Amino acid sequence: MNQKIRQKCEDFFSHLARILYRHHKKTIGLTFLFVFFLVAFIPKTTIDTSASAMLRTTDPARIAYDEFRDEFDQTNIVVIAISSKDIFDINFLSQLKSFHESLNNTVPYVKKITSLINARDTYSKNDELVVGELLETWPENEDDLALLKDRVDSNPLFLNSIISKDGKVTAVIIEIEAMIDDAGTDDDLIAEFEEDESEKSTPPRYFKEKDNQKVIKAVNEIAKEYNTSEFSIAFAGDLVVLDVYNRAMERDIVMVVMLSLIMIGIFLSILFQRFSGVLLPEIIIISGLSSTLGLLSLFEISIKLTTIVLPGFLLAVCVGYAVHILSIFYVQYQKGSNKEDAIAYAMGHSGLAVVLTAITTAASLFSFAFSELLSIADLGFFGATGVLLAFIYTILLLPSCIALFPIKRKKVSKQLKKSALMDKILMSISNFSIRHPQKVVAGSLILFAVAIYYTFQVSYSHNILNWIPKDKKIQQDVQYIDTHLKGAVIIEVVLNTDVDDGVKDPVFLNKIQTTIQKLLKYNKNGIWVGKVFSINDVIMEINQSLFDNDPEFYKLPATRAAVSQELLLFENAGSDDLESLTDKNFQKTRISIKIPWTDAVYLKDFLDHVHSLFYQEFQDSAQISVTGGPTLLARSIPAALLSMSKSYVVAFIVITFLMIVHTGSIKIGLISMISNLLPIFMTTGIMGLLQIKLDMSTIMIGSIAIGIVVDDTLHFMYNFRKYYERSKDVTFAIRETMLGTGRALLLTSIILSSGFFILMTASLSLLVVFGVLTGLTIIFALLADFILNPALMVLVTRREKPIEAPLSHIQGDI
Repeated sequence: MNQKIRQKCEDFFSHLARILYRHHKKTIGLTFLFVFFLVAFIPKTTIDTSASAMLRTTDPARIAYDEFRDEFDQTNIVVIAISSKDIFDINFLSQLKSFHESLNNTVPYVKKITSLINARDTYSKNDELVVGELLETWPENEDDLALLKDRVDSNPLFLNSIISKDGKVTAVIIEIEAMIDDAGTDDDLIAEFEEDESEKSTPPRYFKEKDNQKVIKAVNEIAKEYNTSEFSIAFAGDLVVLDVYNRAMERDIVMVVMLSLIMIGIFLSILFQRFSGVLLPEIIIISGLSSTLGLLSLFEISIKLTTIVLPGFLLAVCVGYAVHILSIFYVQYQKGSNKEDAIAYAMGHSGLAVVLTAITTAASLFSFAFSELLSIADLGFFGATGVLLAFIYTILLLPSCIALFPIKRKKVSKQLKKSALMDKILMSISNFSIRHPQKVVAGSLILFAVAIYYTFQVSYSHNILNWIPKDKKIQQDVQYIDTHLKGAVIIEVVLNTDVDDGVKDPVFLNKIQTTIQKLLKYNKNGIWVGKVFSINDVIMEINQSLFDNDPEFYKLPATRAAVSQELLLFENAGSDDLESLTDKNFQKTRISIKIPWTDAVYLKDFLDHVHSLFYQEFQDSAQISVTGGPTLLARSIPAALLSMSKSYVVAFIVITFLMIVHTGSIKIGLISMISNLLPIFMTTGIMGLLQIKLDMSTIMIGSIAIGIVVDDTLHFMYNFRKYYERSKDVTFAIRETMLGTGRALLLTSIILSSGFFILMTASLSLLVVFGVLTGLTIIFALLADFILNPALMVLVTRREKPIEAPLSHIQGDI
């Protein structure tokens, strides 16, 4: 960017500041009208950390998942484990019946609840197949209880499903509807009588996070009412873990934002020692953050695993822009300029640098907007939008609010004393780099190499349970249910024969049974198969019943005719259980595989194993679809890594180009990227050294850090280039940049890093780790700008001769 264009831009911002200053009431009114419009949508903000929310609706894995939900109307379960000294006791069973009924009457969106009270009991009586409930006839004495225990123990379907192997734990399994019909809720009953049939019909929608919150809240309330030492309750499952995580996330986000605002306010008061120096940045911060959250709600975008970093990032961006301009304003104001002249000078001086940093940061984030993962795309789009909003609010509100609020001048002696101390520190740092540039660059390159080595030691992990505090009940509940009931996580396999009654083929059914037996042998990386549910369970149960309940006949019939007849008898007996296992034409069937809670990294190997086993048996006879929540999570991990890798490459190219344009030099623009990359690799190197796992949160550190790091480097290089063009004296240019821009960079970095370190107060470990690592990255970026950049500039420009040594430096430049 040549000097004439730069001057025109600076004049534009100076003139704009005067216009905004003179029309401050209109500017403030219109700006806050827009802000309040967006803020009105914030109450509708939702958090959805489910795997399905991370994928686009056009993703093949998501399509398969949605097709499964459409076909079988059930995807998730809540497993409630109840332990007692004697499960087969009349008092316990009475309590269980009451508990079962309370759940059935209270929990919304329930498709089916299964327990010992209503578990399917199939048997023959007087040459007739009977399909009833296990406790249809209530036990009245010890003999009845003993008979009940024998029936439960002899039914293979109940083991590790509703009864533990040791018989001390029983389960209540809540199956949740996948499709929700809002038109059928109580809230719409009145409207049903007031509207036309054509007007009131509302298409069913998929089960959402807000629905899950209602489900888990109801289960929690009932569990608290019934939980005693003789009726000890634990519950788990995907829905339960996600709800605990989401509620903790809601609390942490609110707490962290509040503490960050307080912390930023404290540092701003120390920095500026003025009420206006605290109030003005805080107004911009709150406006930028609330507007972005309002936009998310306006477009019905939930906060996901990746977008949870947005609040912290926007706090950093908003305060950075405001501090850079206010630093210049207060310096000019202290020199005797009136408020209008001071803000006009500050905007003219720093406005271009701020807009360039905003464009660079927004461009780097927007590179993520085209990610194949929806959650990363949301971060890219709304992160970039938030950055631009922060910039716009800074430009609009600072001149306007300065015109509105009275601002007093401080005593000069205190200001000079503080500035002298800071100048001394900054000069010491710059002198070291100027005198020892080769040593600084060599040391940085060695550090770079070490960081890259340890970066390749970083491994990936995704386990929401590990992020939740260890003292939370869900931690014990998941482990307890995994131990006694062999898991609560369900993976679904759908086999489609594309032939009517194709599921009834004995060859087909035997292949399913063969595959199930192979699946039950899997035990790797903490994953084992605790139970497999299929249509074979129903058929073998019917077959045994028709042969006088002889256990030897718990097997599949040999002919298609026998299978068809048994299934017809089962349906005629009044059971609708087949609806959840096959379609009405018996072309498709569903196999549900229950596994323990595990790290999603290990899911891919297991899912590949599942698909491989089914492919071996059904490659020529059926289409195979492996789906369910865990499959979406397993799909998200490689997609996230690939998307972020592509996005980082694009961001690097875009930022390099913009740095070249901003500095007006290809050489300086390219070299400046060293100091942009070093802090990020240092952070990832620390992760590898300390064996900190890369997950959906920490993978975002690079996207957040690159925006902040580039901002600092751009401010440094922009002003260095300006001073260097005047003098061709690298020492003078570095010192003037350090005394001007260096002050603001030091202060903003302290504020920003402290804002991220505040995340250490969060209850969720992923926020703690994210805060610490991002805060460290900001500190590393500051050190790179203060130590490495001056050394690089000395080496790059050493052959050029000074034009004329200036007599004095320009105070307050940034």
